[in-house]
Amino acid sequence: MTAVANDFDNNAEGGITSKNSVVQFDRANTATAYEAGDVISDQASIDTGANALQFKNVGKGGRLDHAMVCMEEDDTANLELWVFDSEPTGQVDNVALALVAADMAKLVCVYSFADAAKKSGGGFQAYVATLDTEGANIKRYCCAAGETLWGLLVTRSAFTPTASGQFTVSLEVQAD
Repeated sequence: MTAVANDFDNNAEGGITSKNSVVQFDRANTATAYEAGDVISDQASIDTGANALQFKNVGKGGRLDHAMVCMEEDDTANLELWVFDSEPTGQVDNVALALVAADMAKLVCVYSFADAAKKSGGGFQAYVATLDTEGANIKRYCCAAGETLWGLLVTRSAFTPTASGQFTVSLEVQAD
């Protein structure tokens, strides 16, 4: 997975900085169908490196804003982005999400792209999801180590991907 355009400060106001962290990856060169609950990754085995998305330079803490997924697919996939304050246990592409109890303690939030407005263009689909951030529902984060949040992209509906399809996942935060 490749981190791109990390630490993009949109607006520093009153000690709060809007940061956008982007991760881009190409899936494996297969068109094997995903089942509901499968992880979408560029890693076919746990032994090949970090399987979670790494959203770097988001600050040590702050407030989650929105997430976006762009994918090179024709299907309408019902996706979720699970965000953690430290690295979750290894997950493998096209295998059901299998978190352990320790992972649940790291979970910060889950973005659902099911109801997100889809935009299409040039063979790509873009979905933007926001969290309910009214009053007590503001989602705050505190990175367990460094300035990195971790994510797992999960499908909640079956779909057949494009072989070597490209995914770009971005997370915008308001860092303290």
